[in-house]
Amino acid sequence: MKIEKKLLIENLQNLIPILPTNATLPILSNIVLTTENKKLVLLATDLEIFIKKTTEIKIEEDEKICVRGKKFYEIIQALPEDIITLTNDKTLKIENGKCMFKLATAQIEEYPVTPEIKGTKIKLDAQNLKEKLNKILFAVSFEETRYALNGILFDFIGNKLNLVATDGRRLALATIKHENDIVGKFIIPQKVINNLIKIMGEEKKIEIIISEDKMIKFNCNNTEIITRLIDADYPNYLEVFPKGENSILKVNTQKLYQAIKRASIMVTQDSIALAIKLEKGKITVSKNTPDLGEEKEVIKAEYDGEERTIGFNPKYLLDNLQIIDEEIVEIEIINHEKPVVIKINSEYTYIILPMMLN
Repeated sequence: MKIEKKLLIENLQNLIPILPTNATLPILSNIVLTTENKKLVLLATDLEIFIKKTTEIKIEEDEKICVRGKKFYEIIQALPEDIITLTNDKTLKIENGKCMFKLATAQIEEYPVTPEIKGTKIKLDAQNLKEKLNKILFAVSFEETRYALNGILFDFIGNKLNLVATDGRRLALATIKHENDIVGKFIIPQKVINNLIKIMGEEKKIEIIISEDKMIKFNCNNTEIITRLIDADYPNYLEVFPKGENSILKVNTQKLYQAIKRASIMVTQDSIALAIKLEKGKITVSKNTPDLGEEKEVIKAEYDGEERTIGFNPKYLLDNLQIIDEEIVEIEIINHEKPVVIKINSEYTYIILPMMLN
């Protein structure tokens, strides 16, 4: 078969990242290329995620090839010319101008069968979902012991979808309004979310199919992603919202971000928390590290509460501030012990736990 290099790379680049580096099953190092009814189908899996890309092409003959994915991708990227010829005869011959590779193939019969997903169908605005996921993904936990927190919660409540990410010390919540009427909670693995964001591209709609056997399929941009849901109980995120009379801090987002970034230079592994002192008309960001030194910076701000000093992990504040587009950020504060809350419009809520100051 003859195929454009650019087209092949575009299809492969979403599949290759999920291939396991040290696969316990050697067949999982492979991808499957199938041509049928003038369509090119590429499939990859690590048994947790199945990704299938479908593209219409000008190829008459039907073909099935099972080949080492990462090595195949490296070869395609390295070829000098645009039109590539693939010939499958016990080994895969890859020809491009005066360049020719031969690559060993595997038995396609040994490749895992893609699950059939049938169930409730939901359609969402792909760009809205993509934007929301991008702005909460930073809060997902990577601790293997907290399995439920290793993904994003999709909490469907009638015509509203709450997307939730937390690592137990901070929480990010984004809300999407939609036309579906469904109730249900599903935890999507973080690895799947990363791939989902990539495939949505500039597409307008995404279809989600949820099966009864804890599997889910995403259809978007001629790509299918199938994965098993995280089978665990997600904590009640609504209980995290602090209760009590709050004060409001209003401060320039970028000035606060830069001040915290400068103060974080003085952070060490044994001394993490920086201090934010709140006063009428200003805040002071400071970091005093024993045996190292001190940094202090004053910023103009609006604050209507009592004078107090709160400790924070600077990483959590920086992660939050860098994804906020608004010029002025509003932070709700109850006291130095309870979480602070940042709300952006009615679509985003961020909660950050304070730290004890020495």
